[in-house]
Amino acid sequence: FGATHVEFGAVSGDIPKVRREWTLFDETAVWKQICLKSGA
Repeated sequence: FGATHVEFGAVSGDIPKVRREWTLFDETAVWKQICLKSGA
């Protein structure tokens, strides 16, 4: 249904931190599962 991606890197100084994080999901597949589960 989805995938999550994260980028690590030094934002300030030498301490590694999470720079960016995002999630991509397939909205059609989510609604299909809801409809199949509810019998709609």
